[in-house]
Amino acid sequence: MTERSLARVVLIDELHPIEGRDRIELAVVGGWQVIVQKGLYTVGSKAVYFEVDSLLNVEKPCFADLGTLSSKLLHSVNGVTHARIKTMKMAGVVSQGYCVPLSSAGVAADTAVNTDLTKFLAVVKYEKAEEADMNNNGGGGIKSGRTALGFPKFVPKTDQTRVQNITHMYNKAVEQGEEFEESFKLDGSSLTAFVRDSVAGVASRNVGFRVEDEKITFLSAVRNWLKGKGWKRVIKKDDNSFTQIVAKQGLIEAIRRDGRNIAIQGELVGPGIQKNFEGQTEDTFYCYDVFLIDEQRYMLPAERIKFCTDQQVKHVPVNYTGPLKAATVADAIVRADGPSGLKGKYREGFVYKSTTRDFSFKVISNKYLLKEE
Repeated sequence: MTERSLARVVLIDELHPIEGRDRIELAVVGGWQVIVQKGLYTVGSKAVYFEVDSLLNVEKPCFADLGTLSSKLLHSVNGVTHARIKTMKMAGVVSQGYCVPLSSAGVAADTAVNTDLTKFLAVVKYEKAEEADMNNNGGGGIKSGRTALGFPKFVPKTDQTRVQNITHMYNKAVEQGEEFEESFKLDGSSLTAFVRDSVAGVASRNVGFRVEDEKITFLSAVRNWLKGKGWKRVIKKDDNSFTQIVAKQGLIEAIRRDGRNIAIQGELVGPGIQKNFEGQTEDTFYCYDVFLIDEQRYMLPAERIKFCTDQQVKHVPVNYTGPLKAATVADAIVRADGPSGLKGKYREGFVYKSTTRDFSFKVISNKYLLKEE
């Protein structure tokens, strides 16, 4: 599990005509399908593929055409207009992503397939305004304390890969009858609570927060005083949606009862989060991962569920455990549609985690993407 790659070099696997359309066709890239200009690519040729949620700078010549999109898809990033790539339905087909030729993007023709170009092309990940506030400020701003912490470096900062990016691995897992935990993907805000060498903290996707007052050294206090910051020996703990839920559900105490250096990761859902998509009456945290910091590994599903049961930590709803029921990636995407695992409108999709190794992926419902994104 790694940081999400939003732009990379791909091969055009298939090309299909779109009924009634002469200027566009449907390209298949791995498990994705995307509408492209007809005649621009051939099967087996390279392209730069941009995933949904990419924000692309329309001032770059290769993205200039995106500047004509609906104003709802245009966003300002540091004062520069960027176009958002999202799941769309055009000419009766679903299109997910955006492609440009390598030469248009200034990428050398001999660049290897799967080369990550996210940073090279300055692609930004789209976040809803509410999501960005939660990730950077803890929701509703900081009420007290001083937030000067980054995301903890000793815990992976991850984004599950989508099944469309791993068709070969998915097919192999089906053939081998590998067993997976199939859990509901909840639409909320990512939260990480941790204890390492007695120091506790909590983090959103981007920022860390103090859950306990921190006493600073005398020399640090002197330096702050000389800089005109006043005399202070204690930095007060932060007060926001993240620190409040950690205290309410006793997550730090749960880790300390276990005794190991651990990070609990999960989803924070509730009335003030993502328009309460999951239909909750109060803010609630659901664990989906437990990371063993000293061993630098995630607990396998059975370990995690036992930890949550023993320490009374709420766990995301699990739908099924066993061999993959969907024979193909296309079938898995269809399976992702359906009712919520909580009391939401419908489900965002499923997350799959191998019961025997560190291998996981997510399958997002196209119905969810078309309606909510």
